Amino acid sequence: MLYSLISGAKNYIAAENVAYLHMPHYEGLRTADILEFIKPYDEVWKCLPVDQEILKVPKQWLINVAYSGIGDDFSMWVKKQINARNAKVTKEKNMMVDIDPEVLAAFQASSHVSRK
Repeated sequence: MLYSLISGAKNYIAAENVAYLHMPHYEGLRTADILEFIKPYDEVWKCLPVDQEILKVPKQWLINVAYSGIGDDFSMWVKKQINARNAKVTKEKNMMVDIDPEVLAAFQASSHVSRK
């Protein structure tokens, strides 16, 4: 690994530059999904271990490296996956709330707040 760093084949992210991103354990956010998303980002791949070792690293470490190297594009992808999962669960479990349009309009126009 040291030779890979010296030769420039591999890179690293300094500890003070590592960004943390919370990611739930949802369908669409598996390690394989993350690896698929980061495929085009060579700068991130240069910070990862060799292919045989990638699945041995903690998932949160992989998330942090991806987020540190990619930034907002990665966090937006995560949010998109979360929203897709939530929409799917809401539809499957019939969790949508039906509300009368007049009641909704009155609620949206209201400036009152609840103290509880």
